[in-house]
Amino acid sequence: MKQTSFTDDSVSFYLKQYYYTVFLDAEDHNSITFKNKTYYFKPNGTNNGIHELAIYLSANDKIIYPSLYILNSKLNTIGSFHGYQSPRQLRTILRKVLLKNN
Repeated sequence: MKQTSFTDDSVSFYLKQYYYTVFLDAEDHNSITFKNKTYYFKPNGTNNGIHELAIYLSANDKIIYPSLYILNSKLNTIGSFHGYQSPRQLRTILRKVLLKNN
């Protein structure tokens, strides 16, 4: 999605105009501080695992790649979408979330 949907001109416009975009690699080994708490990579085997922040954002649901989480200005999740989203689907999501929360 990063190379396809997020680079679409109309999606890019919505993201730049109304959102602050952050990409998280759920398999990243670096610690991340979010909402005054530090999250770490949690290994679950020799060469794999998942970042605790991905688990937190998923609200402990099953982790599906890719996932899109939309947070409000208080950093609370107001939308979560799982699986590949085409540019058209992503535009629709961004519009609906924007209309619902403004």
